[in-house]
Amino acid sequence: MTKALEKLSDITSEIKTYESLSELEITQIFLLRYLVFNVEQDSGVEDIDGKDKFSSHLMFKYKENIIAYARMFNQGIRYQDASAIGRVVVNKEFRGIGLGKELINTGTNHLFSQDNCQIRICGQAHLEKFYNDLGYKTVSKAPFLFEEIMHLDFELENLKNT
Repeated sequence: MTKALEKLSDITSEIKTYESLSELEITQIFLLRYLVFNVEQDSGVEDIDGKDKFSSHLMFKYKENIIAYARMFNQGIRYQDASAIGRVVVNKEFRGIGLGKELINTGTNHLFSQDNCQIRICGQAHLEKFYNDLGYKTVSKAPFLFEEIMHLDFELENLKNT
């Protein structure tokens, strides 16, 4: 059993608006995103894009430390006809225990409870099978460069609409 798996029972989750985040949470979110996107993935893209104040923030915490995170937009904010999930990150010490799947499933359920529409994800192309396995369909015809990394667009219809 890995150290991270041993800690699984101590992981909590929270969803907050930007206004309700503490200074410590904002700092931890930006640090985690920086470590994953800029350091690990060697992307020079400016992660602080001004969109955080318009989104909800899904955080998984271990001992008050944010170890996994996703940013969620309700319909009409990022896309007029869809909700969105983005900036999905998991601390590398906690990978391989299903937190990425839990982030997407929790975010999906939250957005479907808020909006009666589809959800879009602009995700890294190498994660296509991951998103497809969670029910998201690849809608891009081909990978495209976004923030210096190859991405694809994914969508999931709200089954209540069918």
